[in-house]
Amino acid sequence: MLRFAILPFVILASPAHAVCALNQEVIFQCLDGAKTIELCLTPSDQNVTYRFGAASAPEIELTRGFDEIEMVPWNGIGRSIWDQVTVSNGNFAYGLFWNYDKFDETASGGLQVTRGESVVARRACTAEGIYNFDILRIAMQEAGYCRSDTNAPLTMGPCS
Repeated sequence: MLRFAILPFVILASPAHAVCALNQEVIFQCLDGAKTIELCLTPSDQNVTYRFGAASAPEIELTRGFDEIEMVPWNGIGRSIWDQVTVSNGNFAYGLFWNYDKFDETASGGLQVTRGESVVARRACTAEGIYNFDILRIAMQEAGYCRSDTNAPLTMGPCS
């Protein structure tokens, strides 16, 4: 199991767009035009809140426990560092992702919405973005989540 932390990656972060509560930590936050895409962690409750839409009135707001999300951390292999978190709501799944190309030294992030197996929307973040997936990975690991191999999502132990 990978036991090292990668420093959170921040690109021109702008707290003016953040809507996470004071007891929450920003895991993912970016803009897609006038829409804010955000994932906030509430460590004390072991849950995350996904928001999409205008910061003052999100179109979608979902709070899910660690056992209701899928987190696939970077596997430590390849030219890119990446992470993905998926929050489900009925037949829909909202996949938040980021990628940092170590050679080009560029970062990108976005949202992929699926309904069943079909991709129904894909949104790319503009230049602004906060990508702190390591905070969520560490919180989940401290709560007893681990993965069986380097390409698997985090699941509740037993951890070896």
